[in-house]
Amino acid sequence: MRTLKKILVPTDFSDCAQNASKIAIELARFIQAEVHFFHMVEAPLNWIKLEKEKEKNFPEVKAHIASARSKIQHLIEEAQKANVNAKENLSFNESPSEILKHIESQPFDLVIMGSHGAEGWPAEMLGSNTHKVIHQASVPVFVVKALPKQLSFKKIILAYDFKKETESPAIEKILNFSVWINAKVELLFINTPMDFRDTPSIHLAMEKVKEQYSDHIKGLHIFNYFNLEEGILEFCKYHHPDLIGMITHRQKSFKRLFSGSATEYIINHSPIPVLSLNLQ
Repeated sequence: MRTLKKILVPTDFSDCAQNASKIAIELARFIQAEVHFFHMVEAPLNWIKLEKEKEKNFPEVKAHIASARSKIQHLIEEAQKANVNAKENLSFNESPSEILKHIESQPFDLVIMGSHGAEGWPAEMLGSNTHKVIHQASVPVFVVKALPKQLSFKKIILAYDFKKETESPAIEKILNFSVWINAKVELLFINTPMDFRDTPSIHLAMEKVKEQYSDHIKGLHIFNYFNLEEGILEFCKYHHPDLIGMITHRQKSFKRLFSGSATEYIINHSPIPVLSLNLQ
């Protein structure tokens, strides 16, 4: 199993992004990984190719760059205090796709990023950067809003639909993550009126997954609720996980659970951090 060596933290220095940075530093300290802090600078032109003498014509951009480097340096110093190796990454392309390009440009094992969340349903409330990353990144994405009371993640609830058509290395990657952080994983199936399955058949499907990954899975849960997303949130009120695992589809889909909208809804409404991984 590949070990977790490099964590990418896209940041805009907002409160939720700072929370993500704190979690990244703590996880990196625990598993001895390296953290890369990534910030996109909004530039009105190709700043990289701009001649040095012309930079003075854009004082606001220069001020932004100086401020960003100062803030990243502060994050690096915080990481170093925790004996974590950290690096600076600045981009001068304001497109949300730039984060995805950066993720694919290096062998990152995990992305940790903040989200403001929302009280409503629309995906846009998630933020264009977070939205793009959870839909298209090829590595697990850890999304956090508020800082948890404790930065240890001992219990992961993995919501899954247990259909043969959705079998994928994605579930194995989430289980690998649980090994990296020494967490216990419990499987969850939400049984809804719109997609009802009898208990014996779903329990059999869950047992097959547990048997395949017997060293990592410590519990099975079937929870009846009116709809999928609210069922996950309601279940978590009673079982108090430290992290919710979601397997999503790269493209928007109407498949239950694997629709990105389900993951977005959970991120928007859950106070608990969410670990999202795209179905390959």
